[in-house]
Order: sequence, then C-alpha cells, then structure tokens
Amino acid sequence: MSLVVLDTSAVAAVILGEADAEAYAAVMMRRAGELSMSTATWAELGIVIEARQGQTAFDDLTALLTRLTMTIELPTRPWLRSEHGGASAKAGIPPG
Repeated sequence: MSLVVLDTSAVAAVILGEADAEAYAAVMMRRAGELSMSTATWAELGIVIEARQGQTAFDDLTALLTRLTMTIELPTRPWLRSEHGGASAKAGIPPG
C-alpha cells in the first residue's frame, strides 16, 4: 500500500465546495485508509477553513478527516523530500 499525501488546496476545495471538490472527494474516498497529511498541513487547513467559513466549516473538516482514517505525520526533512511529493499526482489528484 502506498500513502497518498494530501495538501491544503485539495482538502480545502472539498470543504469550501469549490468547482473541483467532487473530483478531489472521490479520490479521497477511494483512497481512504491510505491517506496522510503533515501536522503543518492540518494546522494550515484549520486556519484557512475557520477564517473563511467559521467554526461549522472547521467541524466539517474534522469530520471529513476522521471519516478518511488518515495518518497525521510530523513533517521531517526526509519526509518532505521523499516520493510523497508526487503522491497526489499518482493518486489522480491534479496539481493546483
């Protein structure tokens, strides 16, 4: 099993209901249990989501990440430089 590392923009798109939300959500649900996110991304997501849409959106974010049974990783230099950098593309999540 290979991990799929999620970035802020993909998860934010789902929570904020952006145009590409359905595509991102479908990939995330299909790869549930194989997803990973750094603690830095989690913190950034929380700040962005709550600032844009308030506490309810933050609660939606928490519910989504719990449902996806994702691993939260500490960002270390080897982790940041590993093959995980291209994992979103391998999972079919377009850059952007």
